[in-house]
Amino acid sequence: MKHQWLKFAKHEAGHHVVARALGFGTGEITMIAVGQKADEGSATAAIILNEQLSDVDAIVDYCERRVLVLCAGAIAEALSAGKSDQDKANAAWKSTAVSDWEKCKEILHVLYNIKLAAKPIDMLDQDYLDKLANELVARASNLVEANAAVIEEIGAALLEKVVLVGMPGTLAKDELEKFIVQKVD
Repeated sequence: MKHQWLKFAKHEAGHHVVARALGFGTGEITMIAVGQKADEGSATAAIILNEQLSDVDAIVDYCERRVLVLCAGAIAEALSAGKSDQDKANAAWKSTAVSDWEKCKEILHVLYNIKLAAKPIDMLDQDYLDKLANELVARASNLVEANAAVIEEIGAALLEKVVLVGMPGTLAKDELEKFIVQKVD
């Protein structure tokens, strides 16, 4: 039954790996499988803001990196042979990664308002928002694919920790630090 939860485990591994690659602090990853399907359960990857956001440029940088981390879960879910299937990632944003995508959209609106502050809010430039989203998703895809092997390894290691349905399986921070992450962006 564990193989059915692999995409779930890869999802959280994707968040963790991309967060580390982008300089966020990270902690443990925990997964609880409660049913027969990958979307029947819950999981978390601890992501920690470990820097000060002292000016607008730092806020923009944080927001862009945070979107990359949020996107990484669905993209990692869609990994196969080291490449991400964009159609599967898009499907994940409508099913297992809905909350991630909703957070992305919120942060994209924050970025839009910072970068285009002179434009009235009622004159939303959807083309600009779409272009920004596509650029960030492409960057996240590059990071996930550059780290596909380690995402697969962490996903498999997390599954090994899930021994009983309904009981949490956790990879501690020190266990996760042994995995080498590529800091490519």
